[in-house]
Amino acid sequence: MSGKAFVDRAIAAAGLDRLLARRIAGDLTADDRVDLSRRLPSIDVLVLGALADRVRAAERGPVVRLHLRKPSDDGAISLPSFDPVAGGIVFLRAVAGARLLSERGARLRVDIDDVGLQLAQVCLAYGADELVAPQRRSIVTDADGDASARAILLERELGALIVAAGREPLVVERKAGETRERGIDEHSPVRKKFRAPGRERDVSSEGEPS
Repeated sequence: MSGKAFVDRAIAAAGLDRLLARRIAGDLTADDRVDLSRRLPSIDVLVLGALADRVRAAERGPVVRLHLRKPSDDGAISLPSFDPVAGGIVFLRAVAGARLLSERGARLRVDIDDVGLQLAQVCLAYGADELVAPQRRSIVTDADGDASARAILLERELGALIVAAGREPLVVERKAGETRERGIDEHSPVRKKFRAPGRERDVSSEGEPS
């Protein structure tokens, strides 16, 4: 059985296949939303993630938009702050619920500084389609003291995580009051210095020894 067929069967076994079809078609009624909201806490968390990811794929496609500076209030949905006592599963349920109950095509944003890098990556499988890595992460200098180089390395690192999650990264920039999107910077010559006990060596961004 293929992975898609397995997920389809799990969604159907939970009695959610018709609800999913109506959500993707944009035909959810007010009663459907109430019913879905009531059922969210009891749906198996893996099935819930698959459900939200199907909606995300249908409405937002494969792109993950990466904000390297804190964006302004631009209409995207931001999740409540992560509660370490409640834990990651509760947060993932909140992400999936936000996707399933939001308006069609809504943008769902997760702040890496708030939830941590690993959980943020998992959120991409639960309906999120935007990540925020605030500028304070980017101004930490690399071993050569170059803040711009450190920002590029961070961008590439986050881009690789997005690709590993099966998605396509786009960096969102705002300059002179205008917003533009671009791919990950893969061409700037950047070097990263690694330190091992008793010795140092420079390694290029491609991982080749200098």
